[in-house]
Amino acid sequence: MRSPQFRSLDRGRRRRAGITAPLVADAKTTSAADPGTPSLPTAGCAARLQEENEQLKQALQSRPVIDLARGVLMASFGCSAEDAWKILLFVSQNSNTKLRCVATTVAKATEQHASLPPHLQRQIAAAVEALRADGGETNAQDGINLAP
Repeated sequence: MRSPQFRSLDRGRRRRAGITAPLVADAKTTSAADPGTPSLPTAGCAARLQEENEQLKQALQSRPVIDLARGVLMASFGCSAEDAWKILLFVSQNSNTKLRCVATTVAKATEQHASLPPHLQRQIAAAVEALRADGGETNAQDGINLAP
């Protein structure tokens, strides 16, 4: 049964057989008149989905650059892929820079045979030193040994 707000639209029209489903079925996409009846997503839900979609697109675009930067660090310092990730994470968090920006800077400097900015050089050196001192168990935030 249609909700009262749509009944007037149904008068005088032929009905077509079909199945409709909500785009998202959760507590925020149910009708207030009938809590068990799904409806279209709210504006807030749609905005949330749009934001998530944009973040996923950004992640897909930045992933190759991050992988390239990991490869550069692996070749430069003889570390594993996981350790290279920890180095990037350490530098990102300690320099208050997005990880993809750190990775882009490392990749571009390598491609252009240029030096990294001094602040990134210091952060990478500190990360590598902390990683080696801790045997690979570095807390990306502050370089504390996480091993017991």
